[in-house]
Amino acid sequence: MRLTIRTNTKNQILNLSVPGYTGVTSRKINAGDIQNAGIELTLKTTPVKTRNLRWDVDFTFTRNRNKIVDLHPDYIKKTLYGAAGWGNTRVESQAVVGGAYGLLITDSKTAQYVNPIDENDPNNGKFIAKWHSTTRSITNFPNGKRQIVGDMNPDFLGSVNTSLSFKNFRLNMLFDAKIGGDMVTRTGHYGIGNGVLASSLKYRDAEHGGMAFTTNWDQGVNGSHTPVTRSYHDGFIPDVVFYPGTSVDMEDASGNVYKTYPGNMSYQDAYNDGLVDPAHAFGYYIRNYAWPHPASWRQRAISGAMIQENSYVMFREISLSYHVSGKFTQKLGIESMSVSLIGRDLGFLYKTLNDNINPESNNSTKSAASHETNTMPFVRKLGFKLNVGF
Repeated sequence: MRLTIRTNTKNQILNLSVPGYTGVTSRKINAGDIQNAGIELTLKTTPVKTRNLRWDVDFTFTRNRNKIVDLHPDYIKKTLYGAAGWGNTRVESQAVVGGAYGLLITDSKTAQYVNPIDENDPNNGKFIAKWHSTTRSITNFPNGKRQIVGDMNPDFLGSVNTSLSFKNFRLNMLFDAKIGGDMVTRTGHYGIGNGVLASSLKYRDAEHGGMAFTTNWDQGVNGSHTPVTRSYHDGFIPDVVFYPGTSVDMEDASGNVYKTYPGNMSYQDAYNDGLVDPAHAFGYYIRNYAWPHPASWRQRAISGAMIQENSYVMFREISLSYHVSGKFTQKLGIESMSVSLIGRDLGFLYKTLNDNINPESNNSTKSAASHETNTMPFVRKLGFKLNVGF
């Protein structure tokens, strides 16, 4: 067992911005104090041991907690990976004084409704959304406040390594785990918007929970307006409150367009009162998960699929080895020989990321890398090994 009480790493190398008239844009300084406190445990056991049979099981457990104690008077935060205006994730990994190294920060978390005169309003806490007539659906509205939405640091790491030896044969298996810690996944976000992930099937049709409904709305459907009743099967009622002042264009059976005003109402209440049709699932996905122009982030919140918990248990390795007897190796003029069949990265026994996203597909190997784009395909490795000792 190895126990670490507390360590502090000081005088990190940082780039400090300076006025451009000096002829340079930045200067390097030594600043900062990062504190780590953790524990590492190893337990080795041998449940069975006989003349020909031996079974070993080893366990490891690692937990670390870090804290940014100090940076520099000109820093209250340090961007470690990503940037709020880059990459259309609107999430960056930061070092913030008083917080952990690798907190996930955004200024586009969905705003929540608060009734200023009734703290018991059942709509309090629901997301605020804006209406889009072109797709007949809603877009979650950002609150514009920089705030913590995740933490890339795991709660703990662990592994189990077990081996079974019988005479000249040895079977070894390794499992490892990462529990806790969040990932910024563009595949999860934009994959839903473009309809290429299984998560985007929800409400798409009756088979996947979509509401069947009819509507008189025909504006812009075929370029020339003709009063008609249309039927759909991709409706749903979002659990949101309409943005204040929202107006919705509706149409009666005679083709007359009129406006409704569901602002500050829940979508359910507005639907019950006949002010809106059910929202279209397609419109919801393309509005809330598609890749927008950066300027439109002012009207768009990050989706729930953008930041996901990244916990997993991996079947990391299995190997079956045979140690050739000494009599045979002596005939060959060698001291020892063994042959092995090896399988590596065999699969996940448990994972929290949706839609088969690879938990180990970070964009970068940097210490604060927390973003995933175009998830790397999961690859199993099979091999054969021959060891010869002279």
